[in-house]
This record gives sequence, structure tokens and C-alpha cells, in this order.
Amino acid sequence: MTQDRADPGSVRPVLDGEPAAARYPQAEEASGTLSGVMSDLARISDQLPVPADRIEAVARMLDQLSAELASAAAMLRKGQRDAQCTGRTR
Repeated sequence: MTQDRADPGSVRPVLDGEPAAARYPQAEEASGTLSGVMSDLARISDQLPVPADRIEAVARMLDQLSAELASAAAMLRKGQRDAQCTGRTR
């Protein structure tokens, strides 16, 4: 793994001088989803312990974040499948 020139603090695979996320848009989209989820989780953690009158609302937010994480996982898997398909000859 090499350091991504666009973000010196990150370490990501760079192939042919191009970050993997640039070659696979699903990775970029999943990254954005994960960033949003992390921000939302930080806000929720600031509310802990959750007052009794907010438990259901916070639980619904966590359900939504769970769905967003599942969507990000599906995006990454699709990117992996697409990458594997481009390497095959017919």
C-alpha cells in the first residue's frame, strides 16, 4: 500500500498513480456514506445516556444508520464484482 497523494494522512492502494476510489466510483460513494454515518454516530453518542422520552427516536436513527451501513457494504461488493469482471476475458 502506498500513501494517497490527494490525502497525505491516508493510506490506500494506488495503482497506476490513481487512487482506487477514483477507478471504482462505488468506493467513493461508500466512503461518503461511511463518513456521514460516523458523524451521525458521534452526535448520538453525545446524547448518551438517552433520556427515556428520546429512546424511540434515537433507536429509529440507529435503525436508519444500520440500513445505510448495509447499503455501503453492498456498494463495496458491487465494486469488487465489477473489478473482477473487468479482468476477465470472454
